[in-house]
Amino acid sequence: MLDEYFYIPRSIIKKSWYKDKYASHVFIHFLAKANQDGVFTTTLQELSSELNISISAIKRAISKLKLSNEIKTKTDFKNITFSILNYEKYSIDRA
Repeated sequence: MLDEYFYIPRSIIKKSWYKDKYASHVFIHFLAKANQDGVFTTTLQELSSELNISISAIKRAISKLKLSNEIKTKTDFKNITFSILNYEKYSIDRA
């Protein structure tokens, strides 16, 4: 998975969350972590460690991304599964 690429369209700068350094950083990290379906599972603690960002900042970034319909989440007892909505826009294999 680490040898695969993803595409970031120039239109990303028009997103409401783009100027928020944490939301931008978190979203790009999500693109890098996602599988070919735009999905991955992790914990807030793991994200905090990987990004060197506080859990509260990550939660705020996730809220912004959810409000703008970039991602959806599913939470179980410990883990969070993130799905990038419209992942095909960011896939190198996009049609």
